[in-house]
Formats: sequence, structure tokens, C-alpha cells
Amino acid sequence: KRLEPDADYIKENMDKMNKFVNFMRDYVFARSVIPIGIIVIAIGIYASTIYGDRKDYPRCEATVTDSELLSGSYDSEDNTDSRVYRNYIKYTVDGQEYEGSIDSGDNMKIGSTVTVDYNPDDPTDVGAWTGLWLPILLISLGAEAIIAGCVSIVIVHKRVKGDGSF
Repeated sequence: KRLEPDADYIKENMDKMNKFVNFMRDYVFARSVIPIGIIVIAIGIYASTIYGDRKDYPRCEATVTDSELLSGSYDSEDNTDSRVYRNYIKYTVDGQEYEGSIDSGDNMKIGSTVTVDYNPDDPTDVGAWTGLWLPILLISLGAEAIIAGCVSIVIVHKRVKGDGSF
């Protein structure tokens, strides 16, 4: 004898399936934005450790000796510039002259000066201090994404519930 589910069993499981499908559909924005926000915050925290290590490095003036295009292009149609240049520099630390390079979106003019930071334990480790604006921006954007996802959960929940209550 073949067992067939009764109508109540089918209706109960269909209701559960419909609730799950509705949940997945209604909360798609929050399910997407909140994890993205968490990832962006994590990247911001990681970037702050990289930039933060250099914040206390001594600075000096360096002279640009050469510049070359590493990658990217300029699109005049939509005015986007993705070029990255390697700028070769000379700088002096404690009376000793060093040569190095810094990568930048700017094609620096040969002979121009730029402020660089260097590792006091290894003056050949040189970089252009840009501040902590990138980590702060990433952490802020990630937090905004999480807030937007949470707000969307509240709005959708109130709409689904119908009476505006939790």
C-alpha cells in the first residue's frame, strides 16, 4: 500500500516553504548589504594597521628623479583615470643619500619635491604618508552599510507584520 501525505501535512509544509521564500525575498537587501559592510570594515581595520605603522615614521623632502607609467589608462570619454605611476626619488637621511620609489596616481614632475616618510630602522623603506583617510573612509562606509541593512530589516518587518509592531 502506498502512503500519501494528507492535505493538512501538505498545507502546513507549503506554508513553511512560502514563509521561507518570502523571508529570502523580503530581506535580500539586508542579507547582501550587512555582510558587505562587515567585510569593508574588516578591510578598513586591516588598512589602518598598515597605515598606522607608518604614522610615526620621520619625514623628509625627496626630489623626483624619474617617473614611469606602471599600469592603467585614461578614458577621455567618461573622464576616468586609472593610471598608476612609479616615481623615483632621492632623499637624504642623517647626511646619507638614498634612492627609492613611491607608487602614486600622480605623474610627478622631474625635479619636484615631495614629502616622504621612512623607516628609521631601514631608511630604504620609504613611502608617501597619506594619512588615515582611507581606513576611516572604509570603516565609515562599512558601518553605513550595516546600518542601512538593519534599517531595511526593521522597515520590511513592519511591512510584513502589517501592524507596525515587533
